[in-house]
Amino acid sequence: ADYALQASELVNEFNQDETSASAKYIDKVVEVTGPVATIEITSDSTMNLTLANEDQMSGVICTFHGIAQPSSNEIKEGEIITVRGVCSGMLMDVLLNDCVIAK
Repeated sequence: ADYALQASELVNEFNQDETSASAKYIDKVVEVTGPVATIEITSDSTMNLTLANEDQMSGVICTFHGIAQPSSNEIKEGEIITVRGVCSGMLMDVLLNDCVIAK
């Protein structure tokens, strides 16, 4: 990974100065650690995990492609995990694509 930090730190950097955070992180491999707020499986076998602290308005959405269904013992809401992916910027949340769970 080019950068490793807490999900909340990444969100804060984008919230404080989106232009410089975009220049620093977009198209870079970023490893973030944080609590799982939501898990969503879409119809095209994409899993979106959101890492966010309770006190934050936004979080980090981590997109995993080709996930049929995560097994129930894999990832749970509230669990703190580390995810590695390519940053594509911020809309309401910071977006990481092509993610993998970092061990």
